[in-house]
Amino acid sequence: DEAFSYCYGFTTFKIPDSVTIVGNKAFRYCQNLVTLELSANMETAATGNSSLVEDCAALQAVLVPEDHAYLTSVDGVLYDKQLTILYIYPQGKSAMTTPIPDTVHTIEGGAFYRYQGTSIQLPANLRYIRSFAFAYSNLESVLLPANVQEINESAFQNCTSLSTFVIPDYTTTIAK
Repeated sequence: DEAFSYCYGFTTFKIPDSVTIVGNKAFRYCQNLVTLELSANMETAATGNSSLVEDCAALQAVLVPEDHAYLTSVDGVLYDKQLTILYIYPQGKSAMTTPIPDTVHTIEGGAFYRYQGTSIQLPANLRYIRSFAFAYSNLESVLLPANVQEINESAFQNCTSLSTFVIPDYTTTIAK
């Protein structure tokens, strides 16, 4: 865990294809990291309180090889191969430049940690917002799509600018 935490000298980092597992918060506080290239053999991306990247203020892109079996990257944003789960929206991206695909039903924990945008267009098919998904972000208002069923604990923790939050009638669970 935290293998490269506080390594301020990295601007790019490529995880070799021999690596299949990367520990929790491996790139925590890598303030100058701009591009992270994941191994072709990584099976998943750590998320939530175990996020692969945390407080990487300059991060613009998390990339994977095009032929990766489980993950894909669109405009530097990390998804599962089917574009149903959004894993990481890089903290250094100021605001959404590419819409989240309508196929996304889950925003994983920590995905938009410290998101700099003040608003976000969430996909209509979104059902699950995992722990810490938008923690410490600059969001001012959130309008959840009608299909959101579950908002996990601390999903919007310390969103100090958030003044408007609309929860649809379909939502059944707001975790503690």
